Amino acid sequence: MVQFVDLVGLPPPLSPRVEATIARAFQNQVGATLDPETMRTDILTATGSDRFEFLTYTGTEKDGKTGALIGVRPKSYGPPFLATGPRAEQPRFLQLRGEPWRAHHHARRGGPGL
Repeated sequence: MVQFVDLVGLPPPLSPRVEATIARAFQNQVGATLDPETMRTDILTATGSDRFEFLTYTGTEKDGKTGALIGVRPKSYGPPFLATGPRAEQPRFLQLRGEPWRAHHHARRGGPGL
């Protein structure tokens, strides 16, 4: 029977916020038999937040008590972000596709130029 759940950061230390998140995800383990299927479900639930590179577990013993040791590696990178706000200066690629490009394109095709 699992009597405690310990966490270890890979690399340490874990932030209090991460510790609280993981502790909530595995609180149902305390008082139950260490079951690999339940652990897999809890790991999938915890990693579903997409905040961790990986979680792993192993059985452990401390002070004569049986427990589960959860290894946690938070992501060292964030998701890709899309900058959607206005810019102070116009990007160069937009300037290249302005009127001079259109005039050159039409002139090459025999169409009207500027």
